[in-house]
Amino acid sequence: MNTITTLIPQYGELNRISKDWIVSHTFSFEKQKFIVDFYSEWSDIKAFEQAILELVLHTPPEPCTLLLKSLKKEVREYTRLYEAYSLPHDEVIMRVCNQYADSYKEAIKEEMEVVN
Repeated sequence: MNTITTLIPQYGELNRISKDWIVSHTFSFEKQKFIVDFYSEWSDIKAFEQAILELVLHTPPEPCTLLLKSLKKEVREYTRLYEAYSLPHDEVIMRVCNQYADSYKEAIKEEMEVVN
């Protein structure tokens, strides 16, 4: 159950980041990192299925139903956003990462001058 109770708010945050992207077509490096971490953690379908099975087998029916409804709502919302809008792709991800890296260029340059 702990895994699903962690997943639901993470999915909600993914949906908020996606909605922000739709409006502004930009997001911070921290949000990009969250997206990468989310997909890294939940890309294993077997682990996801195991979490669902554990929830169903080890949780009383009422809380289980509420958690599954919450998860279903978040997944449907993300699917709706994904189908309706062009969500970030590799080019955008690279731009965000490069902008973050560029923010350190001046500090690196100054440090190199001190070292040399």
